[in-house]
Amino acid sequence: ALPRFLRSGRRRVATTVMDLGSGDGRVVIDAARYGYRAVGVEFNPLLVAVSRIWARLDSRCFLESGGSASFICGDLWNVELKEASVIFVYGLGPIMERLGEKILKEAPADVIVVSNVFEMDRADWKLVFQKERVFVYRRLDKDNGMVRGEDGGGADTS
Repeated sequence: ALPRFLRSGRRRVATTVMDLGSGDGRVVIDAARYGYRAVGVEFNPLLVAVSRIWARLDSRCFLESGGSASFICGDLWNVELKEASVIFVYGLGPIMERLGEKILKEAPADVIVVSNVFEMDRADWKLVFQKERVFVYRRLDKDNGMVRGEDGGGADTS
């Protein structure tokens, strides 16, 4: 479930992975297993409860890696993204433009966005990898048309 570039160990110190619409918490728990600080945001309180149970049952596994998993029961529009290094989203087409604007406004310049099924607006985002219906984006630097932050390489999601 977790893209290869997150499993590779090639990460910055204190990387925070956020899953907007985290469902049952699989992505968050998987990221924590690989040593990331992982945060899931889910609107459905039942799914948040299930996620917390799964994380508690699996906590020994990811505590050994130094990772952590936490879940916020709330609306993704009200969550701050300033600490997110990687953002996962399975957003429906109609929200992707608005979500892209939110990420541009709040997230660090070198944020990586992994979107399942639905694409981001290419005016602000550079597609650095695609496999089937998984899209990995980096923010474009409007001044020179280059990708912001680290190089876009290594974003294999297999």
